Amino acid sequence: MPEVISPRGMNKFQRFDMETKLHFLHLEDSLMDAELIRDILEEQWPDCAVELAQTEDEYDKAIDSGRHDLILSDYTLPSYDGTSALETARRRCPDVPFIFVSGSIGEIVAIESLKNGAADYVLKDGIARLVPSIQRALRELAEQKEKRELAETINKLKYALEQVPLSILMTDPDGVIEYVNPRLIELTGFSMEEVIGQKPAIFKSGLNDPDLYTELWKNISAGKMWRGELCNRKKNGELYHEMAIITPVKNSDGSIVNYLAIKEDITERKSLEEQLRQAQKMEAIGQLAGGIAHDFNNILTSIIGFGSIVAMKMGKDDPQRENLNQVLAGADRAANLTKSLLAFSRKQISNPKPVDINDIITKIGKFIKPILGEDIELTISFKQPVLTINADTGQIEQVLLNMATNARDAMPNGGQLAVETELAELPEELVEIYGYCEPGAYARITITDDGSGMDAETLKRLFEPFYSTKQIGKGTGLGLSIVYGIIKQHKGFINVCSELDKGTTFTIYFPLVNRSDKNKNGGIEEISGEFAGTILVADDDDAVREMFLKVLGSFGYTVITAGDGQDAVQKFSSNKDKVDLVILDIVMPVMNGREASEKIKTINPDAKIIFMSGYAPDLIKARGAFDPDSEFIEKPFSPRDLVKKIQEKLGVS
Repeated sequence: MPEVISPRGMNKFQRFDMETKLHFLHLEDSLMDAELIRDILEEQWPDCAVELAQTEDEYDKAIDSGRHDLILSDYTLPSYDGTSALETARRRCPDVPFIFVSGSIGEIVAIESLKNGAADYVLKDGIARLVPSIQRALRELAEQKEKRELAETINKLKYALEQVPLSILMTDPDGVIEYVNPRLIELTGFSMEEVIGQKPAIFKSGLNDPDLYTELWKNISAGKMWRGELCNRKKNGELYHEMAIITPVKNSDGSIVNYLAIKEDITERKSLEEQLRQAQKMEAIGQLAGGIAHDFNNILTSIIGFGSIVAMKMGKDDPQRENLNQVLAGADRAANLTKSLLAFSRKQISNPKPVDINDIITKIGKFIKPILGEDIELTISFKQPVLTINADTGQIEQVLLNMATNARDAMPNGGQLAVETELAELPEELVEIYGYCEPGAYARITITDDGSGMDAETLKRLFEPFYSTKQIGKGTGLGLSIVYGIIKQHKGFINVCSELDKGTTFTIYFPLVNRSDKNKNGGIEEISGEFAGTILVADDDDAVREMFLKVLGSFGYTVITAGDGQDAVQKFSSNKDKVDLVILDIVMPVMNGREASEKIKTINPDAKIIFMSGYAPDLIKARGAFDPDSEFIEKPFSPRDLVKKIQEKLGVS
């Protein structure tokens, strides 16, 4: 009996032939030799299949079936030869092992056969070598198959690493970079040659906490994975943020042979997060502004009301009149600032009216000078006496203040800021070139400083939200984006020219409107008409109620006051035949203005009602605090605006 290897102690390649049903192709012209070899094969592999071919034709057909795991072949046959059989096998099934089993084969022929691709040769008088020879050939086949599959896997991984949208970096145990994928090269701007052989410190920005690196190395050198966020620097100096996973790579002995870093560029996400934080800050400001607006506007209503009463009783030549005018102008400015803040936080809708841009600049100029400081000279010039545009005064003031603030920051050592207005006619040809405006007459505002200027990159991103060249904490990056938004909202446009160390010029265009009746904010004396009737006023602020009593009383109205909605309903019920008009504050304790108006309407469906509030009207409407079609006057208001609204409601001209 031939010597065989038992399954005990076999490695996984040796067990391959024990666990798989093998198919043998045997080329042999001797039936006796064929039976002997079949017995040997079936004893070692009981489930094996052996296909016998005795001629070239039978061999070719068997080869075509492609179902054999190993080929055994005699070297010398009557009408065929082993060399041709080997050549056919290598050509048509190159991966199938081929073993010569022959009674006589010379050493030279045997060596030549091995060179030509035979796995082995076994002499028939040494047939005991057949099974070990087959096992070795099958083992080598399995090894080659595994190597082939491993190479295919490595290639797939290589292609994946080269195409994955993540940065991948591998170092040796000392932290020297051995591999980086193309994504990392694309992201950082370094070349492969500049990175390989370096340490990851080549990407350091200097902004990460040193303790972060200590913790990182402590983890990975102990065989643990580290996950965290890094701020690194590109070759051109630009910062970028990454979310990194760094893990040790161990060999079969458990020793660390490499460190692998897989990193995701989160720069854009960080930017969006920062935008969200800034937006949340502005929302908080908006909520604060909305919360204090009611009380603040009540205070301003009292200041404007009582101040106007003093102005009405004061002689035109009184030396204190100018001081009082400054008080009233300051109160008006405070009211506009509140509206601007509410507009900025999107809690106040725009309220455009025909206004002279020169008037706005003249008034805001008084507030710009203190902002600029003593070392910056402000000059204002008007080439056209009147330039009427349709605008929200508070928002235009906000534009000018933001522009002045930016100019101041560009001139830390002082300088000059020039504001100039003029009439500009934009012809059709120019409009076609620019493509973002309509032809016609425009008010052109030119704002020029001789500050530090801007480079091309800054100019490109100048109006982007949250883009700022200022240090952290010294700017929100919102100023010029708000300017741009307000100008676009007013159907205007803005151009900018700048050069480093030579200054900047902003040119703003607003379309002109025709206005025959200029609407000046005059005093009480401008109001004319019939002043008679009884007015019920409900407000929870004592000073506001007192202001109504004195202002409306000075015009001849009879005033009844109430401290809340319930009080107003009771007093209206008691005086329903006398009250000509009801003015209700919307937000009051006990009963609000809307509820009070509903109850008053049940007493008298024809009752005339005006609502008032220090809250933004669009915010109140959104909460359903009153009917959007109802009459409304926003605090703070001047006596002139109040009386005008009353006359309109009562139908008095």
